[in-house]
Amino acid sequence: MKITIIGSLLILLTACAGISPQRYNEIMTAKVKERAAFDFQCKKENITVQKIGITSFGAIGCGKKASYVGITGKCTSTYESHVEDYCEIASDNFDPNQSKPK
Repeated sequence: MKITIIGSLLILLTACAGISPQRYNEIMTAKVKERAAFDFQCKKENITVQKIGITSFGAIGCGKKASYVGITGKCTSTYESHVEDYCEIASDNFDPNQSKPK
């Protein structure tokens, strides 16, 4: 009985701990790569992502670049599943006709 209670408490505490900054960056980097690959018409492998601010990321690849931000409240959630499943991102400056970065 005590083991069951302790196990349940451990699971509950772990679930409430929230997402780590490192895991948040991993999830957002994957989302940015996916979106930039679509926007740039470029393979994900050819895109480099860099964190710019707390919730903003830059992407460069195939001669194009853009910055991306989370556009839903779920992007700042402390729960990993919310960021992973419900966070939507968008570019705030992508121009498909831009020339190559210098």
